[in-house]
Amino acid sequence: LTGFEEDVPFRCVLDAPFMPDTYVEVRALNTQSTGGGRMLNCTFTLESSALLRELVYIDLAVDIEEGDIVKRENGILIKYTTVGETFWSVGKEFGVTPGQLQGWNPEINEPFDDGRPIMILSAKATAH
Repeated sequence: LTGFEEDVPFRCVLDAPFMPDTYVEVRALNTQSTGGGRMLNCTFTLESSALLRELVYIDLAVDIEEGDIVKRENGILIKYTTVGETFWSVGKEFGVTPGQLQGWNPEINEPFDDGRPIMILSAKATAH
């Protein structure tokens, strides 16, 4: 039976609660065939596993209010940092990437010291 392919339906009953988003995997561990002529008996040993997923909604933030839009002029800005600030935190505040800040200020290492001036060449409007 070279090249013989057949879909063999089977039913797998799992002893678990119904979860609509369940991932089930079935693997063939062993197959055996016996018989000859027009009669072939196949035995399969299968292993199945199920990953049950449950959709749970959680509150990530509460009491959020929309802030005022503060428009900043494009150009050169100097920010005096506070202890522990990083390129990421300053970039988030001014709408620029940490890579841009590092490129504009190659001599500065993070975390920043208190009162360290950092140059920002372009600033976008951000909400506060």
